[in-house]
Amino acid sequence: MLPHMFWGISDVAQYIDVLFAGNIYSGNDNYMYWSGIVPNSYVTISQYPPSAASRWVLNSFLPDVRGTESFVIVFALGTFLILLLVTISLHCCELKRDKQLERQYSHSLYRSEL
Repeated sequence: MLPHMFWGISDVAQYIDVLFAGNIYSGNDNYMYWSGIVPNSYVTISQYPPSAASRWVLNSFLPDVRGTESFVIVFALGTFLILLLVTISLHCCELKRDKQLERQYSHSLYRSEL
C-alpha cells in the first residue's frame, strides 16, 4: 500500500484552471494534471492500481446541500416580509401626512375667502 497524504485548499469560490498531482518518483509519467475543477467541490486523487505510476484517478464530489434550499427559501420569505412591512408602514405614514396637509390647506383656503 502506498503512503497517502490528504491535502485540501479549503473553500475555493473560484474556478481552478489546472490541478497538478504527482508522486515523489522522478519521471514524466509520475504526475497528472486535470483542468476545470468545480469550485467548492471535494476532490480525491489516487493512483489506481497502486503499482501503476502512470494511472491516476480523480473523483470529484459536490458537497451535500440538504437543508440549504429550505434555509434560502425561509431567508427570502423573511426578507420579503420585512420589506413588505416597511413599505406598508411608509405608505400609511405618507397617507397620514397627506391628510394633515390637506386639513391645513383647507383651513387656510377657508380663511382667505372670508
